[in-house]
Amino acid sequence: MNEIAKARETIRAAFEKDSGFKEGYVSNIAMLLHDRYGITDQKTRNQAAEDLLQLIFYSGAKDSDIMKPTSTAADHGLSE
Repeated sequence: MNEIAKARETIRAAFEKDSGFKEGYVSNIAMLLHDRYGITDQKTRNQAAEDLLQLIFYSGAKDSDIMKPTSTAADHGLSE
């Protein structure tokens, strides 16, 4: 396993062990989306943050179910 894969695995394990740690990441990303991109809907921001974390830390993991989309643009009133 290369260093990047190991680091991603470490973060995944930390997220599973400490939900507050993951919530901190979600909150920070969500606020960035609000502050820099004007996304005002909290549910949309939080889902986008969760989706980004999914892409960064879980894509390419061995579990085949890990990258199932958590939401779609249509779920948030956006066109795909």
